[in-house]
Amino acid sequence: MDIYEQPKFCFLIANISTVVLASVFVKRVERVKREKAHSVLRAFGFSFQTAWQSSGLIQR
Repeated sequence: MDIYEQPKFCFLIANISTVVLASVFVKRVERVKREKAHSVLRAFGFSFQTAWQSSGLIQR
């Protein structure tokens, strides 16, 4: 491998790993947000949850 292509290769690997880590983190954050939203809806009561579902904001 040429000495000029090696940094590009390392940079590419770093980019890929960063993207993978970011996507995993985002999925985890979204899951936590969804769980919090569901617990908030349960705290507000079933009528509030039904209203949100009927408005289409939450798909089951």
